Amino acid sequence: MMPPLDTRRWQSHGPPPPQGGVGPPCPVCGVSRWVEIGGGKAKDVHHPNIDRYSHPNVDIVADLETNNLPFHDGHATRIKAIHSLQHLSRDACRRMLRECYRVLVPGGQIYIMINDMAFLAQRMVDDGVCEEWLNSVFHDPTDTAGGHHKWGYSFETMKAELEAAGFVGVDFEHFYNRWEFCLSAVRA
Repeated sequence: MMPPLDTRRWQSHGPPPPQGGVGPPCPVCGVSRWVEIGGGKAKDVHHPNIDRYSHPNVDIVADLETNNLPFHDGHATRIKAIHSLQHLSRDACRRMLRECYRVLVPGGQIYIMINDMAFLAQRMVDDGVCEEWLNSVFHDPTDTAGGHHKWGYSFETMKAELEAAGFVGVDFEHFYNRWEFCLSAVRA
């Protein structure tokens, strides 16, 4: 058994994601125009926070693998997805990006933080297939509740997915930890 890999040199490279909170109410339905996808138990999320599992910080319980976003067209001005899209299959992520496009107003922004699969693959080549990098790829090895990662992206592949969904102005924002990057895009 190999000793644990010291990943500290790859940590804390960038600022945290945008702060959460409740945005201005939608003039059509009265619900906050800031939406979080898969925020789960995290404290600093946009509300409404939509997640698969019930938790006091989750406002709407919905399985994003199969359900559409429960908002009308043009509802949101901001959507945030922090470490949630890799928990969806490739096809469900594509559908969810189209859903985000649908519910955003023109000029509305999506902000995504996601694992950098290209970086993780290179680390496994250089460092070996070790638990530290495998946890980043697959998530918690003891998770049996379906919280594991189902797909992976590089900036280039996520940019292509966003553009295919109709988004423009896809920008690399920064790395958070070196194995996870942040990007944003705008609804045309």
